Amino acid sequence: MLMKIPENYIQLGRLGKTFQLQGGLRFYGLGGAEEEALLSLKRVYLRGVGETDIREVRDVGGGIVVYLTKALTVEAAKLLTNLEVYAPKDALPETEDDNLYLDE
Repeated sequence: MLMKIPENYIQLGRLGKTFQLQGGLRFYGLGGAEEEALLSLKRVYLRGVGETDIREVRDVGGGIVVYLTKALTVEAAKLLTNLEVYAPKDALPETEDDNLYLDE
């Protein structure tokens, strides 16, 4: 059974393949604003898992890799692959002129 997404949260994207042995996961944003927003967040909500803290976000070879407290090892990270990533609207930074969050 999927956990209900908290009210006023919007989807930023999803987690992809694991990256390195420290539990990193590729992040695929719905758009540029969502990818930029991830860089400034401290916590995210994963569908089916709940909230987790962000340990680090890196721009790696044209993509984004996120390190989460729920994924301290590559084995733990594999369990989070393909999960949707959400954040509260009020935690998201303002977007530039014509750059919008796609889930709004």
